[in-house]
Amino acid sequence: MRYVAEKRGMGFFSIDVPHNDTPAAEKYVAGQLYEMIGELEKTVGRKLNMDELSETIRRENESKRLYGSFAEQSKKRWYPNTLTALTAMLYPTHLSIGSEEALDLFRLLDQDIKNYPEKQINRIMWVHLLPYYQKTLRECFNLSEKNYISVYDFTLDYMEEMDAEHPVEAIARKMLRNAYNGDYSRKIRMLSDLADEFEPDGLIHYCHWGCKQSSGGVMMLREEMTKKGVPMLVLDGDAMDRRNDQEGQLKTRLEAFLEMVENRRCMR
Repeated sequence: MRYVAEKRGMGFFSIDVPHNDTPAAEKYVAGQLYEMIGELEKTVGRKLNMDELSETIRRENESKRLYGSFAEQSKKRWYPNTLTALTAMLYPTHLSIGSEEALDLFRLLDQDIKNYPEKQINRIMWVHLLPYYQKTLRECFNLSEKNYISVYDFTLDYMEEMDAEHPVEAIARKMLRNAYNGDYSRKIRMLSDLADEFEPDGLIHYCHWGCKQSSGGVMMLREEMTKKGVPMLVLDGDAMDRRNDQEGQLKTRLEAFLEMVENRRCMR
């Protein structure tokens, strides 16, 4: 990012986020955010409206409440989705969270899912990247009424209510407490809580070759899911480069796993 900024003759500002969530760390990150706001104000020639920022935080809180309600209903109801649609949910849950448009989307989702039936179906919690281009995965999950990704961890990585009266400090707290800040044990705790809350029939972890922390911590996650009695499948591959697609191996392992998940569910 620094290289791109220099290449384009643009200003560059980086924020250092400590791994530990402490009052001192929150004050440190908030201080950097205030400094960044000052630099942006000088660049664009106008002041940031803190009341508008607080309102954005309020919309984010309401959006997360509605999305949590939608996810709760996904425990029993079948709602048509695709791998591409699940990946696209990263936009409203992250890049545009707090906007009016994102809030409208979450309102519609929470209302619309009530129109769909309750179904006995293989409910899967998906962890890490989704290779939405992959043929076998599309065949197994796209609009399927048999196998359903009901939880996607990337879209639920920070669901705490934020303090709209102190928006900058709330953003600093969000950056510190996000499941992807710090060591892998923080992510395991989040996934463990999600498994308790949404009760998936199985978990699939896609280890993208470029993400070393994910690949390195997956055995610790397997230990945690074993304690909870949640079957887990680890798939290795390249979520970015289709030339590295391992179609045959993935198809064999995925179909065997989903068959096992269905047998266990039917026996309960």
